[in-house]
Amino acid sequence: MFKKLRNKLLIVDIIIISVLLLVSFGAIYIIMYNNIAETSENMINDTIHSDPDYQPLKLNKDNKPPDNKGGSPPEEPKKHSKEPPEKKDKAPETDSTARFVVHIDDNGNIISIYKSEEIKDDSYKNYIDDILNKSSDTGIIPYLNGRLKYRITAEKEGYAIGFLDITPEWHFLLNLGIILIVVWIFAVLASFLISLYNANRAIKPVSNAYERQKQFIADVSHEIKTPLASINANVDVLISKSGSTIESEKKWLTYIKNEVERMTKLTNDLLYLAKSDSNEINNDMSEISFSDIVESCIVVMEAIIYEKNMVLKSNIEKELNIYAYDEAIRQLVIILLDNAVKYTPEKGEIYVSLIKEDGYATLSVKNTGNGISKEDCTHIFERFYRTDKSRARTSGGFGLGLSIAKSICDRNIGDISVNSEEGKYTEFKVKFKMV
Repeated sequence: MFKKLRNKLLIVDIIIISVLLLVSFGAIYIIMYNNIAETSENMINDTIHSDPDYQPLKLNKDNKPPDNKGGSPPEEPKKHSKEPPEKKDKAPETDSTARFVVHIDDNGNIISIYKSEEIKDDSYKNYIDDILNKSSDTGIIPYLNGRLKYRITAEKEGYAIGFLDITPEWHFLLNLGIILIVVWIFAVLASFLISLYNANRAIKPVSNAYERQKQFIADVSHEIKTPLASINANVDVLISKSGSTIESEKKWLTYIKNEVERMTKLTNDLLYLAKSDSNEINNDMSEISFSDIVESCIVVMEAIIYEKNMVLKSNIEKELNIYAYDEAIRQLVIILLDNAVKYTPEKGEIYVSLIKEDGYATLSVKNTGNGISKEDCTHIFERFYRTDKSRARTSGGFGLGLSIAKSICDRNIGDISVNSEEGKYTEFKVKFKMV
């Protein structure tokens, strides 16, 4: 399921990036092409107009020379030699660009050529008839291993065809297109690898959360199934003893009550986390005495600690006030104390301290015992996480207490951390800014 989601994200990313790159590179190529085309047009026009033999003719309303290919016959052209004189020393510019002008009469005969010395090949003459037969007055023809651009201009006695060697520009555009295509391919491949890495990173937390939730559902199903089976068995016993009194069957009723309380605790924990996610928890913060809250929680847990033959030591500084929500802080302290009681062996020690430290009220709850591995310490505050699932069930835990503690600290602008050494101790520290 998550691979399909990853692949969908990857495909969407690649399509978007590919289209954006294609549009960007296409725009670059078109801009360069238009600039070169505009420059070459200006150079051809400059060449034609700088020709001393050029005799401009006023164009018709369509901005085209008069069409003499049909209708009235053209005027009798002047006779010229087959090989017209070429004015080779009349280069229009001092640059090395090969450009020239060919003057022809209405019958297509060459009258004169006005060209630069760079033009050594006359293969362009083979294209004169084709150029005159084209509907457009401008275009490009092959020339040696490159290209010539031409423009036809009407004159008093025929036409002037301006030529410009655009071979360098043609090669430049060709190379530019190849470079842009290669860069686009490599950019798409790089984007694919980066998108694949990011997609895997984006999916991993979702996948982990999904797996934890699946495990949580399995655990909760077991936790609910066990008390329900116990309640059902006890009720069956009571039903079978129809003549008994409540007093005589108090044991079975006590079992039922304990299992109901266990299910109630699970329901309340789940409800708290659901409200925390949706910001529905009452969070009316005010100045409260952290010292008084810790002391009152210790009194509540003291009897349980002594009953389990554990040693409790405490060091609570007075008048340490913080800005937080009273009931939430009480719940936080109870969770930490209850967690310490669950995982402290018989005759083990629990040490609770509350001190002022660099402007913070720091609560420490430390207990001896098996400790927590470094790997588990990195996940201990995650929802539904339990270091020892089998032991957690026997001790009544659901893997939600420390997650709730973390949520309380976050909502009350506090910090919680864990430090443990396997086989020796576990210590939870909570810090709140003092007021």
